[in-house]
Amino acid sequence: MGVARLMLLVLGLAEVVGGSYSLRRRHRLARAPEPGTIVDVERHFTGKSDAYFPVVSFRTLDGADMRTLVPQGRLVTPHTIGKPVVVVYDPAKPARAYIESPGLRYGGIAFIIVGLGFLILAALVR
Repeated sequence: MGVARLMLLVLGLAEVVGGSYSLRRRHRLARAPEPGTIVDVERHFTGKSDAYFPVVSFRTLDGADMRTLVPQGRLVTPHTIGKPVVVVYDPAKPARAYIESPGLRYGGIAFIIVGLGFLILAALVR
């Protein structure tokens, strides 16, 4: 097996596994979408530059008020404080929350498609 084929195989498998994990996580979070608000923005150094991460406030299904940092940062423009958002969270760990977005919704599918493409290329490389 050539190096190129091996690399394509490893990349393809990693993409498919990562995409599958993302879809499972998204499915678990989809059970608990709640309206929320961006109440603050925190600036963190990410290793190369600063990124702005929103802090959201929302109420869980059982009525608990939550305020948590969301791991969906932006590099250039910070999120708008006071902006209403849809928050999805893990009911078992409500502090693990995300803002509903197309990337969150479709990212896993995109990873799986790219991974399958790598696997097909690995099968075609001689």
